[in-house]
Amino acid sequence: MNKPSGLYCALSLVTASFLSAFDSTVFPPAIATIAKDLGGSTTTTFWIGTAYILPSASLQPFVCELSHRYGRRPFLLISTSFFAVGSIVGVVARTMPGIIAGRAIQGIGGAGFITLPTVVITDRFPASQRPLYTSLIQIFSALGMAMGPVVGGLISQYAHDDGDGHGGWRWIFYVNFPLCAVGYLAILLTPWPPHSNSRRPVDWVGCVLFTSSLVSLMLGITWGGTLYEWSSVNVLLPLCLGAAGLVCTVGWELWGSAAPFLPAEMLRNGSSLALYLGTILQGTSLHGCFYHISSYLEGIRHETPNMAGVGLLAILSTLIPASLTASWVATKTGRLRELMWCGWVVTITATATLCVLTAHSPTGTWVGILLALGVGHGFLLNSQLFLAQATAPASHAAYASCLYNTFRTVGFALGVVVGATVLQNLMARSLRDSGFSADTARRLADDLGNLYYLAAGKSDPGTARLVVDAYLDGFHGIFAVLAGLGGTPESNLWNWYDSCPTV
Repeated sequence: MNKPSGLYCALSLVTASFLSAFDSTVFPPAIATIAKDLGGSTTTTFWIGTAYILPSASLQPFVCELSHRYGRRPFLLISTSFFAVGSIVGVVARTMPGIIAGRAIQGIGGAGFITLPTVVITDRFPASQRPLYTSLIQIFSALGMAMGPVVGGLISQYAHDDGDGHGGWRWIFYVNFPLCAVGYLAILLTPWPPHSNSRRPVDWVGCVLFTSSLVSLMLGITWGGTLYEWSSVNVLLPLCLGAAGLVCTVGWELWGSAAPFLPAEMLRNGSSLALYLGTILQGTSLHGCFYHISSYLEGIRHETPNMAGVGLLAILSTLIPASLTASWVATKTGRLRELMWCGWVVTITATATLCVLTAHSPTGTWVGILLALGVGHGFLLNSQLFLAQATAPASHAAYASCLYNTFRTVGFALGVVVGATVLQNLMARSLRDSGFSADTARRLADDLGNLYYLAAGKSDPGTARLVVDAYLDGFHGIFAVLAGLGGTPESNLWNWYDSCPTV
């Protein structure tokens, strides 16, 4: 590949990575503004994040499989088109379901944006060079994550809304259009090599089974304890169907498919399975903390949306250097297991320490915890990706990259969903214990916009104090659950990690 072609290729990949990361973090600082403007409940408002992440996670193997058959370039273009169309839907939407629909369409494009850059790098570069090029993708992904909350906060706080429904926080969707244009041009100008798998059959059954099962499972988790009781058939049915579908997917891939999109060698590899489970847990912890820390800063500390976005930079200011350190270690020494262990210890400790935060905690306290959290997650991001590639046969390295991105994004969705469920249920319980009726407690816990209003003291001071206390109970519960998810299973997985090869 000559230098101009390489630059165009790199530009297309980093644009895709930037867009997917940017849109995963741009909305948290604007959640309160959107909820107030459109009257969104706690559950429907957090679906703004889940609606994007859910298709992004579930469709990645499908996109990867189709790109093996028809080529990477067409699916980068298709992904960009879906992303642009979803942004248009978000701009013209006037209701919460309309916003959620736009985010879901964006999420379909995000599936390609997340998985195809690492797959293309795996296609074109040997294992010894992948850390360098993967670092480039990670830098722009981290840059997108860093700019997202700042831009989201600035737009929601300062963008003028002239009352015609086209300004204000909707500029969050408008900013995607020039980036999509840059991506289109870079993809079209890049000379892609002839595709060699044009006759490879597509595992349609496996892809449909996996995608539908994952969506069903996530819907059950999302509805449990929020829209319906956990014992309700509306929750148990999708959970059971999703779990059974994933079991059927594994069975089909092992014994039924002539060309499985999940290679049997990877499904039978204990080290690979341990790494992918760890990837889900790490994604859950990272995105759960990221999403709900923003709500803590706005709802409990009464920070402006802009300052909430700036506050989240504390995580990213250390995540990027720590991620680059992991890449450097991989390139120079290949010793990643030690970094991964250190990453988990720091991540779990920092997440658990978030439980000590109060409405009056010094700024230095929560900033210091977020800095430590960034270090832990930075070590984990690249070390788990490189080990996932190393544990797979060379011919399946692209699939390993795809599965890593898929399971990490599943973790992102779980982080938002689990956090929202814990927050709403613990808040309702705390409000009931404070003397509110069960119906009033449930209604308050489900009305995020009104909660921000009450917590800010814009009503009776006594009510405001009770709401803040309930809010804190909910947030402490979120961070305790996220720390537990990272700590308990990981202690049992480390023996499997020991069997992972070096890079």
